[in-house]
Amino acid sequence: MPTNKRKVEVEDLNRNFWVIAQTISFLNAYLTEETAPFGNIMRSSLNEVMQLWENVLLLWSSVAINS
Repeated sequence: MPTNKRKVEVEDLNRNFWVIAQTISFLNAYLTEETAPFGNIMRSSLNEVMQLWENVLLLWSSVAINS
């Protein structure tokens, strides 16, 4: 069975790791910065869900107390 031999240069790996690190850094900043649009949407959505669950908890606790 024939095998292909390929040499991988260290410079290629360094460039690839740099690109991956820059991409992860950009995504992290886009998702977590205070002024990021997606971050604001996520914070608003999570806040809304948290308030809904707090209301459900209050309703369940009032039903449990009255029973």
